[in-house]
Amino acid sequence: MDHLEEMDDFVPSGNWKLHGGMCQQLWSPLQKLLGVFPKVEAARPGSAPGIQALSLVNLSIHKSKGLLEHCSEYSKLYLAVTGNSLPMKFEKERSGLVENIKTLEELVVSELRSKLVEVRVELEAAVFSLDESEKQIGEELFKLIQKDPNVPTTSAGTAYEIELEAFYQAATKLGINSYRTALVERRSLKKLLEQARTEDDKLKEKVVDYLLQLMQKYSKLYRTEGDPDSNCSSPRSDDGSPMKGGSEIESVATFNSQVLEVGEEQSGRIPAPPEELKCPISLQLMYDPVVISSGQTFERVSIEKWFGAGHTTCPKNREYLSHTNLTPNSCVKRLIASWCEQNGVPVPANPPDSPDITPFQCALSEMGAAVSYTPHEIKLEEEEDEVHKYKRWMETLNLEERERWEERKRAMLEIRYHLKDDVKARIDMGKYGFVDPLVKFLREAIAEKDDKSQEVGALALFNLAVNNNRNKELMISAGIIPLMDEMIDSTCKPTIEAAIALYLNISCLNAARPLLVQTRLTSFLIESIHSNTPLSNLCRMDALFALFNLSNHAPNVPLLLNSGIIPGLQPLVKATRTWADKAMSILAYVAQEPSGNNAIRKTPGLISSLASLLDSEVPSEQEQSVSCLLTLCSGDERCMQMALQEGVIPALVMLSANGTARAKDKAQRLLKLFRGMRNRELPGKDVIQLDKLKLTVPEIKEPVTSQPQERIRRNASVNAAASKSPSSSNGDDTEEVTEGPKGLSSSRSKRFGRTMVSLLKPKHNSRRTK
Repeated sequence: MDHLEEMDDFVPSGNWKLHGGMCQQLWSPLQKLLGVFPKVEAARPGSAPGIQALSLVNLSIHKSKGLLEHCSEYSKLYLAVTGNSLPMKFEKERSGLVENIKTLEELVVSELRSKLVEVRVELEAAVFSLDESEKQIGEELFKLIQKDPNVPTTSAGTAYEIELEAFYQAATKLGINSYRTALVERRSLKKLLEQARTEDDKLKEKVVDYLLQLMQKYSKLYRTEGDPDSNCSSPRSDDGSPMKGGSEIESVATFNSQVLEVGEEQSGRIPAPPEELKCPISLQLMYDPVVISSGQTFERVSIEKWFGAGHTTCPKNREYLSHTNLTPNSCVKRLIASWCEQNGVPVPANPPDSPDITPFQCALSEMGAAVSYTPHEIKLEEEEDEVHKYKRWMETLNLEERERWEERKRAMLEIRYHLKDDVKARIDMGKYGFVDPLVKFLREAIAEKDDKSQEVGALALFNLAVNNNRNKELMISAGIIPLMDEMIDSTCKPTIEAAIALYLNISCLNAARPLLVQTRLTSFLIESIHSNTPLSNLCRMDALFALFNLSNHAPNVPLLLNSGIIPGLQPLVKATRTWADKAMSILAYVAQEPSGNNAIRKTPGLISSLASLLDSEVPSEQEQSVSCLLTLCSGDERCMQMALQEGVIPALVMLSANGTARAKDKAQRLLKLFRGMRNRELPGKDVIQLDKLKLTVPEIKEPVTSQPQERIRRNASVNAAASKSPSSSNGDDTEEVTEGPKGLSSSRSKRFGRTMVSLLKPKHNSRRTK
């Protein structure tokens, strides 16, 4: 357990914005528990119930801390509105702590037991109830939210002024009685609004948005014309003098006149910009729009603050981000400038100081009709309490009765979907001991030959292992590899596909690869990649990627060869792009080992297939082909001879001049190997040096095509240079071809290829003499 390091920022006592009585009653025993908990952990109760109890107490501590932070950081207005639901939350946290502490008491020594009992007794004695004054403020705010939608909220002297006056009275009771306190409250509401939109909580969003709009109107009453950042502690009248009574309004008439001025400001005539031009966080016209990895556009300042707060998801769609790089969106910036010019609106000159919220997204009349509910319907959180959810799942998975099997299966299904897109849940559930029960469930499903349960269990483990090496290691320790090996005996296609998916996930762990390659499933994967299998294309691709991971570990190559990896991959070399790319990548890894190199060389037609892909129209296939040939030919003259016999020189020359950067490098290195071999075979000064043969190859900007005449024209300059090179002056460099070549016939193009190969073939001694 490492929760104590995370508790260094524990909420200090008395720092509550509201509901201080309930917070203090939870905070005091929680502090005592934090003092004794390290000793309990050090005692290390080793039984399964002890580990489970420690985990659940740890989760309860984190949840209680979150509840206390909720009362110290949230908006005062929102805390008042949701006050009726808070006692229930405190009761839930208290009951969870008490129940789990009772379990710990039975597993520790007497000295620690007495301290835990003391904490438990104090928790049991706590009474969580809402303060009457806070309850009254909440009810007043509810009356505003549940106002009659038929009364126009902007009509002078009617509901509009009454609404704002009632809001002023409630805010004053909550201590919002100066410009500075109003500013703090607005910022808290903006943060809440951002959170509600991120969580897609429409009810919470409407309530917070309504409170924020009232707060923005109310805050303007503290500003004076010459002092926009006034720190006065009471509202001011139009002439700037403090109102009598401090927090009371001297004259309703004066107050109403101020309200009307604010209302006029709120109902300004500036046209609203399109949603596409506003930042989803600040809801303002963007000054410096940037794109994040999810494809969404935000104001740079706003999204930087989002990332600075530790978030790794998109604020708009909650998608997990692969990186946090920001890319300027010049297109949107031009659209903003164009829209501003057309509508007579000044272009934003500076970024917003902090995320700000624009006026109402829906009319107050709509808000009054839509937001009609009771206090108990407002949820502080949408999801079931995690502590109780994890505890329920753990208890269900540990059931031994056979008649409860369906209940366990339902729990596994819930866990599978819970883990699907939740990175934090994967970390927490692995940390709190869920790996062993999940593996145990899969083992029992295999023993019962329950195909559906095998599929559910394997996919739940798959989701738990995604991007989490620690969970993968725990699964291997729990015996997951033999279970995957047994699953392929099933006759159910979804079960087999789930086993292969899990195998792929586990193979991403380097330490697992030597263990995985020894299973029967390796041979099954090689059989699965063929198109004549009944498995889906997605499953076949999973199998191919798993073989790629295994081949990346050099000691695995001999076992892969024994399983038939080379014959299995050969048909894929000339398959579609994705299959061919990955197949050649695997061959390149296999070729790095002498046994693999020898096996590829002895496979009929494989080097020929690789050589033919040098003329492919797909750059990635050219790269993979030349890379694989380079690996095969490095240090192996027999492979070089076989490659030369396939006539690879013209294609390599073209690649070295016009291929991608990687293809150029590989092609040049392969040509250098061929030159070195020829120089060793043909010593002496009369040897034709390929590096002295300067071929002027024009850059081919258009894509390679299969039309014969176009290919002939593109190779024309190479042919012309080759025809001049043998007749160059003695010992001097050959003359470069600078004029555009004429079109050549197909036969001349073929003759050029044969000529280039003949230059490299061994010649008799009589032919080498002058």
